[in-house]
Amino acid sequence: LDPNNQRNRRSKATECEWKVNANFSKRTSMISFTTVVDKHTHPLVPSPATNIARYRKLGNDMVEFIEFCVHHGVTSAQSIGRLLKGKFPGRKVYQKALYNAIQVAKKKLVTRVEFDAADLMKQLYSRRAEDSRWFVEAKFEKNERRLCGLVWLSPEQQILWTRYHDVLFFDTTSRTNKYNMVACFFVVVDNCNRTRLVATALLEDETENSFSWALQMIKKCMGSLTPKVVFTDSDPAMISAINLEFSDSIHCLCIFHLDLNLKKNLRNKLSSIEFKEFREAFFKCRNILVSSVFESQWESLKVEYPSISGYIKRQLDPFKHKWAICYTNNQFTAGANSTQRVESFNRKIHDCVRSSSSLLELTKEIQDLLDKEAEYVRVEEYKEQIPMIGLPTISKTYFNSIETVVSRSLLPAMVFVVCKQMQECFYYDCFRMDSTVVDLIVEEQVNINNIEGAREDNYDITKICLADIISTVRQEQVIEIWRVVLRCSPQAKWHIGLIAARWYKDNFVDDIWKQSPITICANSDETHVPCDVEYPICKFDHIKQVRKTEVYSQTLREVNNTRQKYGRAQGIMRKVLDIAIATDSYDELMGICHGFILDKQGNQEPDTITDEIECNIKNPVVSTRKGRPPGRAKSNVEVQDQRAKKMRHPQTSEITNEYEIKDNRKTCQNCGNKGHNRATCKINQ
Repeated sequence: LDPNNQRNRRSKATECEWKVNANFSKRTSMISFTTVVDKHTHPLVPSPATNIARYRKLGNDMVEFIEFCVHHGVTSAQSIGRLLKGKFPGRKVYQKALYNAIQVAKKKLVTRVEFDAADLMKQLYSRRAEDSRWFVEAKFEKNERRLCGLVWLSPEQQILWTRYHDVLFFDTTSRTNKYNMVACFFVVVDNCNRTRLVATALLEDETENSFSWALQMIKKCMGSLTPKVVFTDSDPAMISAINLEFSDSIHCLCIFHLDLNLKKNLRNKLSSIEFKEFREAFFKCRNILVSSVFESQWESLKVEYPSISGYIKRQLDPFKHKWAICYTNNQFTAGANSTQRVESFNRKIHDCVRSSSSLLELTKEIQDLLDKEAEYVRVEEYKEQIPMIGLPTISKTYFNSIETVVSRSLLPAMVFVVCKQMQECFYYDCFRMDSTVVDLIVEEQVNINNIEGAREDNYDITKICLADIISTVRQEQVIEIWRVVLRCSPQAKWHIGLIAARWYKDNFVDDIWKQSPITICANSDETHVPCDVEYPICKFDHIKQVRKTEVYSQTLREVNNTRQKYGRAQGIMRKVLDIAIATDSYDELMGICHGFILDKQGNQEPDTITDEIECNIKNPVVSTRKGRPPGRAKSNVEVQDQRAKKMRHPQTSEITNEYEIKDNRKTCQNCGNKGHNRATCKINQ
């Protein structure tokens, strides 16, 4: 017997004298009772038929349904119990039998626990064997070949990285597997403002070396395609790794995590009123648009709160260029100021796995989320192609030509944003103002008291000054300053190139600069001016300089097209090979392929890539957490075992008691006794 599968239970034997002996004779084919002792030493339980074990047992159909639920992620006894009542009405479900069936079903899922890492690597290597575009890189301990780190990118993720690597969000999450390996997720924002996962890593710890290794592997896969802006939390190891590996990227810190750290580290050092005032002053200082004004107020803030100056100088001051809006607002961030996009993905993962899950289960859930995400994108793109007729709006009525170009170039989510701006600007008006009034308005917008949250979250206030926008244009490049073109002027035109290329549809990116500008409105003196009049191709050299270089260049578009062609060709060739084997025409197919290779490549020998699937990979070390596991209480058996051990070894228990018996109660500063403080001391009374 395996002692791990046994449990201590109370004996139910009562030495009852009741007994019945029966005899079955082959001659008569009848059962005869030879002995009957109708004497009980305990009270009889009336009507036990519905309570005996045979009737409490779940049926095979119910057990199969429970296994189906557990296999597909439903492990809650309450949820499965409700499903059983709905699927099998009128049948009783006993809680203990349900719990046992769920545990048995869970054990069936856990197979080859000792080869968890090896099975995971086999699965990833098999995917790379089917499609060589997969990138899989692992790190092992030198002596034991124990898995320490893993990074993988699918072909679709590599295409997304190439297309949208200008803004990257990076965060970690724990308690997703039994080995306590850290799961790292890298996400970007696509042209429909959706969050897309582009890389995944599993690391043994959250140190600078581990983060640097993961970033190095991503650079190895994607080459020189490093992000322009990276958002992370305030982890020092993560900050050092990004500064080392993505040195050309602009690193921004998450405002949400900064606020959490303020509440965590400064509430104990300040009173509630002082902390509230400091937090308001911090966000007011952080939301200042002018760098010189920010620096002066930041210095005064450090002087005003000397009790927390150490934390400010150690945690906030060295990284102020990473969270102050005056240093980050001149960069494209896709409207983000935190890592909430990654946090939402972390929540989805935690809903699917738990701290006792295997690495294989974790990888499967991540891939399932990616498949759901890709399926959602395909459905949305299909729905977008269906022609629809909506209600008349301002954008359709007065800006029909612009709305047509925008709908043809952008996805629905971004079309909605552009049309909303058109509706707002329809009610704008321009008039001449005195310069002093303009200065007052600018000063009011710059110094607005935004003391709660980030400035970017308030839609109605100014986000950036014009001086910061044109800071990349050198003064000698400014030839002349044009006057403001009013809406009623025939010179007022609009071009699709004013919208960044990262938001366009994939099949429209190359046609941006071939579009002609559109006249916004006709002059009131003219009778009729068509809105779709043709103009020469516009050049936006200075706008491109202000906006910085687009990351999705023509070269990268060709690379992505090649990757997509390669993936489609591999799928077709697998189907062709299956048909050739099924129809016994394998030799014919090989002859055609060899002839094609000789005709197109000559004597050039193709590069062969061999992937050796390692089977002798050991699982990561199972790390035990400090303290008792959450939600676990010691049973009576464990308490009795501890008492028995103390009785067996009284000498060791006496030695340990000398060090364990300590009075940790609070000490009164008035009388020096334990158990109370100065306010409740009886001597004062």
